[in-house]
Amino acid sequence: METKNLFNAISTTVLIIVSAILAALLYLNYIDIRFFVGLIVLTILITSSIKIADQWEKAVLLRMGKYIGLKGPGIFFIVPILDKIMNYIDQKVRAMNLIGEGLKEKGSMIIVPSCALDAMNLGGIRGITSLSQLNKTERKL
Repeated sequence: METKNLFNAISTTVLIIVSAILAALLYLNYIDIRFFVGLIVLTILITSSIKIADQWEKAVLLRMGKYIGLKGPGIFFIVPILDKIMNYIDQKVRAMNLIGEGLKEKGSMIIVPSCALDAMNLGGIRGITSLSQLNKTERKL
């Protein structure tokens, strides 16, 4: 699970384009400096609401500390001051080979018990908890 920066490629591009247009309007004396500063602050708020989750990720969205749901994959919008992305959940399939601790003898053969485990987070709080426990278990093995 990871957190990402405030701005991404799309929001940075929108911020640069709108700021350049506003700077040109200020230079041509179409807008006042106070109006310019207000529009820049508004542009920063709007562009910080644009978020992107990668194809294999979902974002955990909290509104004033309360769980709202999962967003993504792809582009989505949040309310800048009220909403917070707690972290991004990786939904890739994880495969592990598990090998037993002891050897079992059967006649003249030695058997090492082993199995394969495939796990995928299907989302939700339960999935976050289960996957974090799986990661801890994987480290112990």
